[in-house]
Amino acid sequence: MQGALIGVLLSEGFLATWEYDDMNPDHVHVFGRKSDLPPALRPTFVPPAR
Repeated sequence: MQGALIGVLLSEGFLATWEYDDMNPDHVHVFGRKSDLPPALRPTFVPPAR
């Protein structure tokens, strides 16, 4: 479920990753939108098409 949610968030321009928390293993960490970052700090990773 986390992977699907992260895929949706990434495709909509959000920075998201798994939350590595043993107490809450289903959480997703969302940092914000890519557009909030200065251009030099924006990630260039594009998730592969499914």
